[in-house]
Amino acid sequence: LAAVGTGAIYSFFLTASYLPLADAAVPSFIAPLITTLIASWALGERPHWGVWCAFPVCLAGATLVIQPSFLFGDASRALSWVGILGGVAQAILGGVSK
Repeated sequence: LAAVGTGAIYSFFLTASYLPLADAAVPSFIAPLITTLIASWALGERPHWGVWCAFPVCLAGATLVIQPSFLFGDASRALSWVGILGGVAQAILGGVSK
């Protein structure tokens, strides 16, 4: 389990080196969502209905920070694929390590 947490931290530094800091911080905000999904699937836990209601709000907030070009047009910035993959790894590993 420590290796998973270490991988999450390494992924954050990888993401921060390729993406702006605001974009690099977004996966750490999404990690609790992944923790909730894994806990409900693997452990059979039933989250409170308020947790499920918070999912779209959290994803909408992350979308506003990231500003993807398919929603915000060409005015948004181009992001490195290495940074994006590092962010995905950070969110998954951070969610699993909790």
